[in-house]
Amino acid sequence: LITDKNIVFEKNGCGGVFLSGNNILYQGVTCNKYALPSHYKAFLELNYKCNKSFVVGIIAYGSSNMLLGQIPSKEISAEETWSKIYVNLSDVISLFPTATNFAIYFAMLNNINSTPAYLYLDNIKLLH
Repeated sequence: LITDKNIVFEKNGCGGVFLSGNNILYQGVTCNKYALPSHYKAFLELNYKCNKSFVVGIIAYGSSNMLLGQIPSKEISAEETWSKIYVNLSDVISLFPTATNFAIYFAMLNNINSTPAYLYLDNIKLLH
């Protein structure tokens, strides 16, 4: 949790990811899983600020929490000022018609020993 007022978008804090040196891969997954029927529209709304591109995607689960697959929905380009985006998840959700629920993930990759990468996330909302 980032609480530095010079970084935070709104209110008291935002999420932060930092990659440098040999730490080159980040993947964060929601704790909750969501029932998102394949015929519904679903979007992820979020504010972000980053110096490297990152990916938003879904992880599909079937009955008994069986993993059906993980697929990216959108690669989001670097924006070094706070920006808002709506990511359409509907197309990737429809690829898993037998899924009973989904998790959302964020991923970022950096090159070894390149400029440190950062990603800040705030106001994440699943709209469906």
